Amino acid sequence: MAKCVYCNKHISFFGKNKLCDDCKDKLQELAISLSNEINDLNKQIDLELYSLEYNTRIYLSMIEVAKKIEETKSIIPFLKSTNLEDLKKQIYINIEKYCDKYYQKIKNTYDFQEKLDDFLTELSLCSQLLGENINIYSITSKYYNIKQSLRPMTDFSLKKDKKGTYVFYEGEKVYLLENEEYIKHNNSVKSLNAILDMCIDYIPNTKIKKIVGIPKNESLKNIRNFSLHLFNSFTPSGRPSKYPEVLKFVTKEEEDFTDNIFGDVYYLKNGEIGKARIIIWKDHKVFTVNIISNKGQLMVNSIYGMNDEHKTILLYKLS
Repeated sequence: MAKCVYCNKHISFFGKNKLCDDCKDKLQELAISLSNEINDLNKQIDLELYSLEYNTRIYLSMIEVAKKIEETKSIIPFLKSTNLEDLKKQIYINIEKYCDKYYQKIKNTYDFQEKLDDFLTELSLCSQLLGENINIYSITSKYYNIKQSLRPMTDFSLKKDKKGTYVFYEGEKVYLLENEEYIKHNNSVKSLNAILDMCIDYIPNTKIKKIVGIPKNESLKNIRNFSLHLFNSFTPSGRPSKYPEVLKFVTKEEEDFTDNIFGDVYYLKNGEIGKARIIIWKDHKVFTVNIISNKGQLMVNSIYGMNDEHKTILLYKLS
């Protein structure tokens, strides 16, 4: 006597699949039911009506159902049903078609670069949702390359979205510091004073003032003299960024090459500072302090300065 591999019931005779008749019928019914479920989900897909994110979430449900079918087919190899790999290929083609149609729709609009920027954000999110199931990095890279090939757009007219007030500067959507965002970033910048104190011994004959804070944005006369932040949620290939938010800060409202401090702060996903770059102008010489985070502790990674011939020299390197 042998046992059915699915229910362990004793059977007197079995074929190469080692299944009793009851289990064979149940598994065939299950596969048919799951295939019907995929068909029903597929009817919810609409490349014209629904967003890419909506369709992608349906695709994920279809993939999960197809995986259950694959488990059934491992017991009944000859079962005729939806093939997981074929389904993934079709989903990839659908996403590619959607992206091409949407790009053709927006490419001649007056606010094309802004729409492209929003589209890339959605495309990168979908890439993250699909994860290891389907690799669409080649699709995301295609449209990022299109963005990079465009003339950088600068538009100082104020616009709003759910993240805040923004303008376009050299192709990037950058946000003004407002209310809680200003308080958060102002405190972050002032916390860098502790790092600057560590640099005194490595920057000779130079008295560095403490950062008293960053000025509030009162006008848009010169965007270079503003503290702005941008969201950098994904890399150009669609992968999640290690530093999803970046602050570009200034400490003076006007350019000053005799006594000035400005730089960049890169935030980790948990909101803490992951790295930073502080640029110090003092008496027409520039010093650059590069900061890293090691197990949550900020430390100086390197300091570059300028000699009397105005050539860049390394003043300190973390060993």
